[in-house]
Amino acid sequence: LYFKESHTNSFASVLKLSCFIYFIVFNIIGLVLGNFDHEGRFTGMQLAASIYGGCICLFLIILLESDLSKLFKCFYFLVGFPFLLLSGTRGAVLSLIVYFFFSFYRKFAKNKLLQFFIISILLSIVGLIIIKLDEILAAMSALSSIRFASTEDLEGGSLGTRLTWYLMIFSDLYNDSFIGGFGAGAAEKLTGHITHFDLLRFWYDYSLGFILVQLLLFFYMIKSTNKNSLLIFLYFFVQYVLFSLHNIFQAPTMLFLFALSLVVLTSKTEQVYGKV
Repeated sequence: LYFKESHTNSFASVLKLSCFIYFIVFNIIGLVLGNFDHEGRFTGMQLAASIYGGCICLFLIILLESDLSKLFKCFYFLVGFPFLLLSGTRGAVLSLIVYFFFSFYRKFAKNKLLQFFIISILLSIVGLIIIKLDEILAAMSALSSIRFASTEDLEGGSLGTRLTWYLMIFSDLYNDSFIGGFGAGAAEKLTGHITHFDLLRFWYDYSLGFILVQLLLFFYMIKSTNKNSLLIFLYFFVQYVLFSLHNIFQAPTMLFLFALSLVVLTSKTEQVYGKV
C-alpha cells in the first residue's frame, strides 16, 4: 500500500519505512508487552536480546551510511540507540563504536598526521588496559549488577558463561588438534550449549581451512565491487568477529542486515575515495 501510494520503490523509501516499523512500531508494541523478560533486558518483538540489539546496531549503520537527511538520521539514532543500550548487548555497542572509528578514519583519510595521532591514542588505551587489567577486572566484579560490566551468573548467558565455553573449546583444540575439524555439532556437544561465537564454532567443527576459504571468498566479493578492498575487508573482519558472538548465522534477519550494511558501506566508501 505504501509503494502504491508513493509510486516509488527507491532504497530511501524502503529504509524510511523500515526505520519507522522497527524503531517506532515494534518498540511501542514491545514496551506495551513489557518485554524486559530476559535478565531485565529489552527484547523487542519477543526476539532474543542479542539479536534485537544486533539488528538495531546494523539498522543504525545502514541509516548513517544512507543519503537520507541529517535530521532523519539524528531522530532515529536518538530513538534507536537507547533501545540498543536497554538490550544490554555489549558486542553490538562495540560494533557501533568500531563503525564510528572506521567512519572517522575514512573522513580524514588524507590527513596522515591525524591518523598517526588517533592510532597513538588507541595504542595507548590498549596498553593502559593491559597494565591495569587486574584493577579493571576487580571493578567489573564490583559492578556485577550492571550487565555490560558483569562476568557473574554462570547459568544465564553472561560474559562469564561464554568465556567458560570459549576456554573449554580452546583447551580441547590445544590438547587434541589445533586445526580443528571435529565435525558438525562437535562444539555444541562439548559445551552443552550453542557457543555464541560462530567463528570459533566453525574452527572447532569445520577446521581453520574452512574459515580461510570463507574469508577469501568474502575478500574477493568485496574486491570485485570496491577499489579499497583491503580497507573494507579489515573493517568487515572486525565486525564479522563481533557479530559472530551473536550467532549471526543462526539469525537470518541479522545476517541479511549485516550483508546490506556492508553493501551500503562499500558503495559509500567508493564515492568518498572517488572524490579524493
